[in-house]
Amino acid sequence: MIKPLIYNSDIKAIEKKIKNGSISVDEAALLRQKAWKELTLQQACKNSFRSKFRDQAKFVQTDNSRSTQLQRMRAGLGGYEEGASDVYLVGKNNKIAFVEFKRIGTPSQVIIAPKQKEMHEFLLNCGHKAYFCNNTVYFEKVICEEFARLDN
Repeated sequence: MIKPLIYNSDIKAIEKKIKNGSISVDEAALLRQKAWKELTLQQACKNSFRSKFRDQAKFVQTDNSRSTQLQRMRAGLGGYEEGASDVYLVGKNNKIAFVEFKRIGTPSQVIIAPKQKEMHEFLLNCGHKAYFCNNTVYFEKVICEEFARLDN
């Protein structure tokens, strides 16, 4: 199952398949990730990306958490763009892709805020690759593969 956003209903369908037989390696990975926090997912994807691309590309996490936003506002600092992607990937040929991470949950828990949708569309219209993702399967098999082709 390679989907950018996995929901609890997808997890339940995989769990039903266990009772009826076997599941794929990808489905087993999704089951392991069902309770991960967004930061855990980002770290797993970062490790995978660095393993695949080594020194040929960079996985850059932006620090746009709520606590950081509040600290910047209190200090009177700018530098934060509402809706900005969680991660950007930079390749050796100056190719850039953007990833907004979510966690697995119900559709109401996997909320893509209006500003995030707006930024996503802006990046796409500028000719960049931009993704929403909440699982390593999609990150590795789609995002990393597309990024590798972009960077050649």
